[in-house]
Amino acid sequence: MRRLEIEEYDKVIPLLEGNQRTTTFAYAVCDQIIDGEIFTNAKLTAGLIVTANGIYYLFGDTYDRSFNEDLVSYIETAIEKTEKRFTLFTSSKEWEMIIEERFSNVLRKIPRMTFQFQREVLEERKQDFNKNTYEVKCIDKSNIERSNEFTEEYYKEYWGSKEAFLNSGFGFCIEQDGIIIAECVSIFSGNGFAEIDIATHEAYQGKGLAKVVATSFIEHCIQNHIIPCWDCNVDNIPSQKLASKISFHNPVEYDLFVRKKMGE
Repeated sequence: MRRLEIEEYDKVIPLLEGNQRTTTFAYAVCDQIIDGEIFTNAKLTAGLIVTANGIYYLFGDTYDRSFNEDLVSYIETAIEKTEKRFTLFTSSKEWEMIIEERFSNVLRKIPRMTFQFQREVLEERKQDFNKNTYEVKCIDKSNIERSNEFTEEYYKEYWGSKEAFLNSGFGFCIEQDGIIIAECVSIFSGNGFAEIDIATHEAYQGKGLAKVVATSFIEHCIQNHIIPCWDCNVDNIPSQKLASKISFHNPVEYDLFVRKKMGE
């Protein structure tokens, strides 16, 4: 297993494309939009993409014994470094089985689903979306300073800084009486994809505001030839319902792995 030089990162992209399970943060690292490292086997048929804040994407074939041994050793060390999160996504059921078999004592599975955006369905429903009476604004520095959910710390965690987000990401919000009451942002962006993160102020939930800001986000994606992405936990029924309302369909289920808590 070898660490790629930054100028080699783009060699990995063909291995990622065409798989619905490929995470947007993996592309973001390849495109050097966020900080991270990439490790691969000698043949460039398998690899591990690592973000600076401890999110991992394991991809490619599972047949290289030498790579797999190095991978296990690397993951063991990463799990032990408890000052940083450990969240592992994989590209296939085969990798899921290998990780579960080897690490079931220290990692737990979280069932997730990833959806496909269907633009043609959105076009059919466009009239429903145009009934919005709220003013939707692009997220800027002042919105970030006043947000309760997507704060400066949030952007530092996922983008490295709020400046990095403002340069390479985008988002939309609704404001009322000086309070940000709903917002939808790109938690990650890369290779023509943007992953959605969305939040509504507790006092304003149930009013359809999430749908309003998500629609603005999607319209921005379409205008800029970006594919929006939606993932959520299998037990998050409200998120799944919202996804279907804004034209995300055909979910594919997968498991991600996180460090077990004490006593699990």
